[in-house]
Amino acid sequence: MRGAELFKKKIIKINFFSIFSVIILFAILSFSIVYLIVQASLQRDIEYTKNEYINTKKTIIKNQVDNLINYINEISIRENQKYLYKLQESVSFLTNILKKESPKNFEYILKQFAKKHPEFIVAMSDLDGNKIYANFKEYNKTKRKQFINEMQKGLIKSDNYFTFKTSKGLLYITGTIFTNKNNNKQYFVTNAILKSAIDNSIKRAVINMVDNARFVFNNGYVAIIEIINIDKDLGKFVAMPIRPDWEGKYINELIKNPVQLKHIRKCLMMLREKGEGFFDCFNENLNTQFDKKISFLKYYEPFNWALIGNIYINEVNNLIAKKQKQIKKELQSIFFLYIVISLVFLVIVYFLTKYENNLLSSIIDKYENKIQAKNKKLQTLNDNLQKEVDRKTNELIQHFLVDPLTGLPNREKLISDMKNYKYVAILNIDYFKEINDFYGMDIGDDVLKTVSSILSEISDTYKLPADEFAFVENDIEMLEEKVKKAIKKIESHKLIVDDGSEVEISISAGIGKNLIEAEMALKLVKSDKTIKMAVYNDNLPIVKEFENNIKWKNILKKVIKEKRVIPYIHPIVNSDTFEIKKYECLMRIEHEGKIYTPENFLEISKKTGQYFDLQKIMIEKCFEKFSKLDYKFSINLSAFELSNEQFRKFLIDKIDEYNIAEKLIIEILEDEELHNEELMGYLIFLHNLDVQFAIDDFGSGHSNLAYLVTKLPVSILKIDGSLIRNIENNANNYKLVKALTNMAKIFNLSVVAEYVENEKIAEMLKELGIEYLQGYFFSKPINLNEL
Repeated sequence: MRGAELFKKKIIKINFFSIFSVIILFAILSFSIVYLIVQASLQRDIEYTKNEYINTKKTIIKNQVDNLINYINEISIRENQKYLYKLQESVSFLTNILKKESPKNFEYILKQFAKKHPEFIVAMSDLDGNKIYANFKEYNKTKRKQFINEMQKGLIKSDNYFTFKTSKGLLYITGTIFTNKNNNKQYFVTNAILKSAIDNSIKRAVINMVDNARFVFNNGYVAIIEIINIDKDLGKFVAMPIRPDWEGKYINELIKNPVQLKHIRKCLMMLREKGEGFFDCFNENLNTQFDKKISFLKYYEPFNWALIGNIYINEVNNLIAKKQKQIKKELQSIFFLYIVISLVFLVIVYFLTKYENNLLSSIIDKYENKIQAKNKKLQTLNDNLQKEVDRKTNELIQHFLVDPLTGLPNREKLISDMKNYKYVAILNIDYFKEINDFYGMDIGDDVLKTVSSILSEISDTYKLPADEFAFVENDIEMLEEKVKKAIKKIESHKLIVDDGSEVEISISAGIGKNLIEAEMALKLVKSDKTIKMAVYNDNLPIVKEFENNIKWKNILKKVIKEKRVIPYIHPIVNSDTFEIKKYECLMRIEHEGKIYTPENFLEISKKTGQYFDLQKIMIEKCFEKFSKLDYKFSINLSAFELSNEQFRKFLIDKIDEYNIAEKLIIEILEDEELHNEELMGYLIFLHNLDVQFAIDDFGSGHSNLAYLVTKLPVSILKIDGSLIRNIENNANNYKLVKALTNMAKIFNLSVVAEYVENEKIAEMLKELGIEYLQGYFFSKPINLNEL
């Protein structure tokens, strides 16, 4: 109470002292303040006048640049329409001529047309995509067939244009299919023009307009810079009406100051980022009567142009001088008025402060009494809240550490207690999922409760997730005895359900020093079926398998990261001349200087999900190499990867990227999954791109050749090596290979024989009419880089 009284008196003294201090300070500082106000007011008005003038000029220059952008857009539309119309007219013109001409004159007519119209790219082929004439290399057979197919399906309409991306830029194409009256054959003729050719025409028109047009005022102009290489040449002047001699020259040729060049570089980078703005990029003197100027820049992305509008602003200084004289006169009259108002204000403030002190004193007394009452009530609430917090904390701990169904300690509690025990046993209810599925989840819960009750009679028991329980113990022999007792007691117990039938319950157990070891021992029990309990040791088969899988997973992770997939190639030769005709690509990996074959890692990579990454690296390296060679080559794929949508997209993208379709052969094993309609459709799509397919290891199982030929786009048959290896000593194999070869000829299939290990086998297969041979007699597989 005494403290509050002292506080109240102190506040009142401070208030009065503040008032007197303000009065004294105000008297001293008033003249200084008035002077600053006058100066500030004058400066604000000057700035406003200056900004208003500059904003007006900015609006003018921005409108000028925006009008130029609108002009560029309008002329772009006009020029594009003009050239696309010419494309359609030219195709119609060519079609009318070629319909009547002899096919032997086609190439001459098209060459003459191309010579007369160098801006156009003309091409012609039959409906199989075979070229008759084309003056553009990138318009290859694959693209021609694609366009023909899409036009025949109605996806592309005759005389409408479509686009095609090339190394020289976007290409506008229009074409049509027509019938020649001399041979009644259909042909596909197209005419195209590069978008860059149209753009050049547009640029010339814009530059001519900028060079010849006058600015809305005589103290401004618009220039154009083409941004080429910001890090080196910066760009070059395309149009510069006031300095025509700058046009076509690079910025770094005209400006040598490195500081100014750095500023221009930064300015152009900001322009490309923001699109437009008022930037002072160029402050050089252009030898005119003006020097200060406003520059508005706008980035025109289609041409990589910086459009620069400039307008000079020197006349603003005269406006500012006039404004200064006017403001000074106004401020002199305000000065006297301000002094009077200030004195009146000080008197008012003094009396208000005195009243405020009296009011403040009564408020402090009132709130002091209220605070004391609230403190007593708050203390009572704090005591009750602490009790509730303690109760809720205990509930949360109980819920976190106890299984709600069985009331047993849960996995979290087990992990916490494991530091006090040397061994743990995990007990798993056998066929619990089947019990749940057959009897329902309510009976499943009854089983869990029954098992937990029985186990709790034998030892302290923990409830793990799903259908598992755990014992802990420091003596392993004692733990084994408890587990055996639990297995015996549970298997002798019968659970009676509502309909009177009995549910038989049994458990399996794994013991180890920790949960991981116990889980591995339990997995061994589940896989063996002849034992009910196992104790972990390092010699368990499942441990070796687990360690091997982990080892190979880590090796493959490193191989994928470092792209150490090594393609090997095995030559396939002509049976008459033994000349190499194509190669089969085989996957190998390199780790710590050693080469590994797929037998070591294939199945593991499929389990770990790393197989697709290995195949992608393999395909990338093979496609890159053979895109530069004249040999055909084959890769081995299965339904496993061909059924993966992402892999299918990857394969098509790489075929298109390397233009490799006509060289590529895909070897596949006959598999039930290949009968999937979606997958068969994908294989047919690849076949239409000129990809060939071979059935690998044919004759090793129950393959149906007639089905394969009618349903799949197969053109090559590879006879399984087990039939070839000892064919000279096995009459049955000889007869079977002969029969398979004759069947293949009936279906017009090429035949490849694998595992040709000596000359005698090679001669026998040649006599049977097999076209291609492969085996160690000719060559072992070699590293692709050695080719």
